[in-house]
Amino acid sequence: MTTTSLFVELIAVGIMATGWLLLLVAAFEQTKALDILNKLSETTILWIPALILCYVLGIVLDVLIDRLIYHRFEYRIRATQIAVVLGVSDKDKKNRKLIKKRIRVIWHHVRTFLWQIKTDETAREITTYFRHRIRVVRAASANSFLLGLAGYIYLTRQGSGIKAGLISLGLGIIFALACVYSWDRMSRAYNRSLFRYYLKHEENPISLDQILSS
Repeated sequence: MTTTSLFVELIAVGIMATGWLLLLVAAFEQTKALDILNKLSETTILWIPALILCYVLGIVLDVLIDRLIYHRFEYRIRATQIAVVLGVSDKDKKNRKLIKKRIRVIWHHVRTFLWQIKTDETAREITTYFRHRIRVVRAASANSFLLGLAGYIYLTRQGSGIKAGLISLGLGIIFALACVYSWDRMSRAYNRSLFRYYLKHEENPISLDQILSS
């Protein structure tokens, strides 16, 4: 992934977060939220620190969302997809459990291999294509829920009624679930593709026998 695309990606995450943060401010201090928006629209030079703030916010949220929510599921998906590639059936609970138990060791082999061939165009395309989209939907899932929640708080406090607030919250939850589903599908495809590439191009890839006997 290029530095520019990562920078734009994190700014996008930060802008999404700014939306629900401004809604929360508006729910309790509507005048202050409007003042912020008016100053940004009237003073072009303020866009520079605003973008920097969005970038920093994007980094913080990306790390928090990954570590607090998705990180624990990512290794489970990796173990499942590696088992699929190695031909371990769903019924083989014992071996699947062993793969899950040793997934960090297995993935260390894969990452070491990828680091050694980091200039390889195909490997870079696989990584860039999937990781970019995975990061975006991962952040969008949390931001969508928080935007819906902030909308609920804003609408109920401003007198629009609980019904309008529940619609906002419901839409946020629906979109968040759609993002989680997309993340799950893409994470499975990414880990499966990467492990297949590793098995095909590594001279001495880790085998199923090595995994089960280690």
